[in-house]
Amino acid sequence: MKKLDLEYFCGLMLLLSFSTTVKASECYENGTSSTFKILKKNDGVYYQFTQKDQNGFSYVKQQNVLLNYIDVSTYKALGEDERTLMFSDKNGFYILPKLEQYDKQSVTYFKILNANANQKQINGRLFLINGKWNYLNAYGKQVTKIV
Repeated sequence: MKKLDLEYFCGLMLLLSFSTTVKASECYENGTSSTFKILKKNDGVYYQFTQKDQNGFSYVKQQNVLLNYIDVSTYKALGEDERTLMFSDKNGFYILPKLEQYDKQSVTYFKILNANANQKQINGRLFLINGKWNYLNAYGKQVTKIV
């Protein structure tokens, strides 16, 4: 009888410790903060994802992923909002949706305009195209031009 009670007790303790661990992990994940950046280094342009602890200075995770096909010598940061990072190089203007970077092993970004030496822009959203200012509202692959 004592052996059965001991097995029951051990099984119950194991179950309780597992459920507490899952709950603590879930709470911890909800309390972290994420930041998104584009970094220019000598060997390329990188998207950086950083996740910090609730205390604000302990790192949970930080990953740098190379932005393929972006020319490092002509790269220029243009702007950022709550959803996207905007940048350019000699080939055009791009947006990188922050929240659509799921696997953190590769980066998805979209070209919104081809490069043009006479083109002017403000904060990666307002572009002078053919003598008219155009506001580009970009979300994911969707780009809406407002003249």
